Amino acid sequence: MNCVKKRKKKDRRWNDIKAGGVLLLLAAFMAAAWGVHEVSGIAAPENKEERPILPQVEITETAEREQPLTVTGTGKEPSSQKPSESAVSSEAVSAPPVQIKPADDFSDAVFIGDSRTEGLMIYTGLHTATFYTATGLMVNTAQTKPVIGLENGAKGTVLDALRQHSFGRVYIMLGINELGWPYGEQFKGEYTKLIRAVKEIQPQAQIYIQSILPVSQKKSEGDSIYNNMNVRKFNGWIQEVAAQENATFLNVSEAVQDAQGNLPEGASSDGIHLTKEYCRIWLEYLREKAQGN
Repeated sequence: MNCVKKRKKKDRRWNDIKAGGVLLLLAAFMAAAWGVHEVSGIAAPENKEERPILPQVEITETAEREQPLTVTGTGKEPSSQKPSESAVSSEAVSAPPVQIKPADDFSDAVFIGDSRTEGLMIYTGLHTATFYTATGLMVNTAQTKPVIGLENGAKGTVLDALRQHSFGRVYIMLGINELGWPYGEQFKGEYTKLIRAVKEIQPQAQIYIQSILPVSQKKSEGDSIYNNMNVRKFNGWIQEVAAQENATFLNVSEAVQDAQGNLPEGASSDGIHLTKEYCRIWLEYLREKAQGN
């Protein structure tokens, strides 16, 4: 009986030991699991802190789109829609930019004439053009008299000077000094010879024959030769020659004369030679004609 009690007591102790061992093992396992959980729980926040912080960007595109477009000169309410590309293209085609022509500087031109043409050179400052002029020059002496300084230092005729360069345009004004010539045929013959000689030397140039400018009323009424009746007669002959030789006749007189065909008061100090103001009017007339106006 005692032996049986002892054995039962022993079995209970052994069971207690086994239960305690199991509890210890379970506790150890749970402790290990909890330790792993804590390590992984710390690592996650550290990874989050290592991510770069993006800077804040101010977005204005939406605000700009919300602002209505301003339309001027149409009488319509402002529109919030932008014009289409087709509308812009249509506007560009219908309204091309305006091109303004620069003032003609006559850099391709040569002017042949007497003291009146010298005034055109002096008073307009047209230094880009070429001038072959001499006081008292006439249609015959332009071909025969050495009155023009040449580039080689010698003196030569107008025709000699023309051989030095090529020109696109040749402007001729002669005739005031010939008003005393008694025969119109002589005048027309010499003018014809001069134009043909210029054509031979400058075959590519356009030749412009300018009318003789009028004189003042006072000069015209007090002089038997240098008067506007003779000016008109000689201009008729010049126009005939120009048409015959296929040269362009320019009636420059219309730019400077008054309603009676005289130089106006204040246009000339001596009744023949133009003032600075009227030389500029003469030049502007030539510019207009060169542009085909």
